Amino acid sequence: MGASLGTIAGAAIGTTLVEDTNLGTTAQVADGTSGAIHQVYIDNSNNSNQVYVKCYDTTGSVTVGGTQPDFVFPCAASSIRQFNFTDGIAYASGLKIACSADAGGGDDDGTPTAPGSGAVVVRLNIAT
Repeated sequence: MGASLGTIAGAAIGTTLVEDTNLGTTAQVADGTSGAIHQVYIDNSNNSNQVYVKCYDTTGSVTVGGTQPDFVFPCAASSIRQFNFTDGIAYASGLKIACSADAGGGDDDGTPTAPGSGAVVVRLNIAT
């Protein structure tokens, strides 16, 4: 499933909500320009293994498991995790996101482990 975008009316920080209801090992475009991440919400309640949401500051090609991510957010098995950044985490080029059961990125094997059999829901609150 691809990432969908929506506007957050009246938001104090971050005005765009990016949501992917089944994020996996194929990188999805979250934003095509510079901006900042203000919130990362990960729902991994349907999986029995820890997952890692990976963010790439690029509009170019990404090979999950081969391309080094710029930001990595872990979420324990069968849980929901939220990260908040009042000042935002800046990205300069664009933003792509993916999810895998592998903690690292850039290991150059190009074969990431799927997050699990259940859907991983990821929501980003960003400002562009």
